[in-house]
Parts: sequence; structure tokens; C-alpha cells
Amino acid sequence: MHGQLLELSDTVEMTALELLNNYQPGGLHAFRVSIRRIRSILKQMDSPRARRYRKVWGGFATVTNQARDWDVFTKWASRELEPDEFERFSQVTRERLASSHEAVFEVLRSAHWQRHLREWRQLLTRSDDIPANETVQSISLELALARARATLSRALSIGDDRSWHKFRIAVKDVRYLADALPDEAPALIESCKKLQTVLGKWHDTVVQLSLLDELEGAALNERLSAAIRTRQERLLSQIRDLLRDDPYFFPEPAQSP
Repeated sequence: MHGQLLELSDTVEMTALELLNNYQPGGLHAFRVSIRRIRSILKQMDSPRARRYRKVWGGFATVTNQARDWDVFTKWASRELEPDEFERFSQVTRERLASSHEAVFEVLRSAHWQRHLREWRQLLTRSDDIPANETVQSISLELALARARATLSRALSIGDDRSWHKFRIAVKDVRYLADALPDEAPALIESCKKLQTVLGKWHDTVVQLSLLDELEGAALNERLSAAIRTRQERLLSQIRDLLRDDPYFFPEPAQSP
């Protein structure tokens, strides 16, 4: 765990500097993924300090949500819309996109961010505070799988956006815990990757429908809303197809690993 946290911390700091020097959506993605992985490892440590740092890291990630969502929406719209339609979309969203990026810059320039990095690095130098017990990691993975199966059962039963979103987060937790194991679990990780890809695209549709509510321009909104909803249904169908034969997540006792 200690070595993984050091590597992830290096990536976070490097991508933060890259974002300040030359903002790119791919750089923000790398920044967010590294924070998410750090938080997944901290989740395994049952201590007040770990919970506090997990909350702080989560707070920084939350500030980047709008930038990530508008980046993804803009990229998708550029493919979906005709050039003249996309020009209108860009005009309507320009201020929101710029504001979301500025929020990222502000937090990365803040004294709060710099103080957090210093305190976090100090914690990592005290390696005794970071458990490296592989048995604990394996147990955590089993617990995460159990939680994921339970959330999937609810998602299949209830079928609303909230329940599917919880399953998406549960799959992420399983993936990052499996990645952290020394011997890994390649088949499980591959299953997680496939599900994460489709679940992530589905979640984008939920977010984009919400973002549309902020925009003016009824004709364009109607065009985008119809396309997003069609895509959403298609993605939910793909998710169910992936799960049908999945040996790890499908909530049937006989199919549990």
C-alpha cells in the first residue's frame, strides 16, 4: 500500500502542475483517477486519520466534477451535432466551460491544496501509519465484491438512476482494490474494466441531461435530449448484456467466485 500511495501521489502532483501549465481534459482525467485510487486504498484503513484524508481528497476531486462533465459533454456534442449546431452549442456553453476550468485552477493554486500536499507527504514518510497487510487487502476485496453484488441486486430490482450509480461506484471500488493486490486478479479486473466503460458512458448521459437544464435554446436542447435518451437506453441494455454472463457481480449465489 505504501509504495502504491507514493506512486499515486507523484502522479497527482505531476498532473496538477500540467493542468496549471496547459489544461487538457486527459490531464484532468489522470488527476481524478489517481485521487480515486488513493481514496480506495484509504477506504481499507479503519482509522480516523485515513477517514479524514479520504474526505479531504474527495473534496478536491469534487471541485473538478463540473470541469470533467463539461469536457465530456463538449466532446460528445462535437461528434453528435452538425457544425452549425455545435457552434451554437459552444456559444451557449462557453462561459460554463471556462468557469469550470477556472475552478480547477483556483483549487490547485490555493494554500489549502499546498498545505494538504505537505501534510499528506509527511504522513507517507511515516510508513508505519500505512498498513501493508496483503491479507487485509484480500479481505477488503471480498467485502467490496459483496457490496457490489448487493448494489447490483438493488439496481436490477429498482432500476432508477441512483441505484445504477451506486453500482457504478461499487464496481470502481472493486477494480481499484483488485489492482492494488500484488498478484492481481486479471479476469476480475478485465470484467470491471468492461463494466466501468459502459457504466461510465451511461452515467455521462444522466449528467448531460441535467446539464441541459442549465442551457437556453429549446430547439437545440430538444435535439440533444432525444439523442442522449436514446443513447442511455442503449447503454443500459449493454450493461445488462454484460452482466448476464458475468461470474463476479451477478447476484446469484451459484455464480459467485
